[in-house]
Amino acid sequence: MNYKKLGKILGKIMVMEGVLMLIPLLVSVIYREPNKNVLAFGVPVIALVGIGFLLQIPRPKRETLYQREGFALTALVWVVMAVFGAIPFVINGEIPSYIDALFADSLIVGITLGSIVGSGVGSFLPHEEIEVSKKDKAKIFNNFLFICITQNNNNI
Repeated sequence: MNYKKLGKILGKIMVMEGVLMLIPLLVSVIYREPNKNVLAFGVPVIALVGIGFLLQIPRPKRETLYQREGFALTALVWVVMAVFGAIPFVINGEIPSYIDALFADSLIVGITLGSIVGSGVGSFLPHEEIEVSKKDKAKIFNNFLFICITQNNNNI
């Protein structure tokens, strides 16, 4: 597996995500929201851009990417975007627990593409409690299990 090429592509995607997170950061500044809202987007932007540039430093020996590496890259991108996408909710105080933020908004909405409807997931109103049921966590686990099984197939 071409780890340096995976790192280079993942680094570019992380920088792109960091740049896209500048939009809500600028909106927070323009509307003079509290400092915690500005900080909620500033921290992940700095982390994403910094780590993204560091991942791009090593130069791969070969530029080709095979199917197995494509599967790995897809899974890594989903996980990285979910991990960094949950940070603003925790810093802002909208969702007090990082694990709840990770499962409630980033993974469920992202991976299942909104297939979980009616359980309170995806609600961004500050006065509502966001709960993730065992059923929702099981769906997430099944998605990750599917990715792992398809990646470990030696025929791919």
